[in-house]
Amino acid sequence: MLAIQLNRSGLQRWRSVLAEAAGTSPQRVMLSAVHQHEAPVADLEAERILKAHGCAGSICDLEFHEEAVQRVARALRDSLVHSRQVTEIGTGQAQVEKVASNRRFVMPGGLIRFDRMSRCRAVAATTLAVRWRVRICCYEWCRCFRS
Repeated sequence: MLAIQLNRSGLQRWRSVLAEAAGTSPQRVMLSAVHQHEAPVADLEAERILKAHGCAGSICDLEFHEEAVQRVARALRDSLVHSRQVTEIGTGQAQVEKVASNRRFVMPGGLIRFDRMSRCRAVAATTLAVRWRVRICCYEWCRCFRS
């Protein structure tokens, strides 16, 4: 899904429609989104509130959103013809090294700031090393099920 923001009502709509298409429950549907700044916001409830009060402007296009949900659900249903049985699951983790974050920095006096910015004008701001662990999960299906 390509969205910069998917709020509660939007998330619930996606999960319920995709769950129905897949023949499962919404609790088993995981949505993953990228954070493209030109992508739409999907806050269905906020949009409904704006419309109900006759406010100018818009947060999202409800018709476009529903069309996108239905198109993905249709693609999901169509893909089930080619589904495969998962036979193996692997997990792992590793220390992330030599990565820095441009949103965590030290201000003069040692205060750590967490900010979103496209550039930093503060000469004193220095980047902190990030101490993350990456965790992965992969799956494999039995070769006999592959086409």
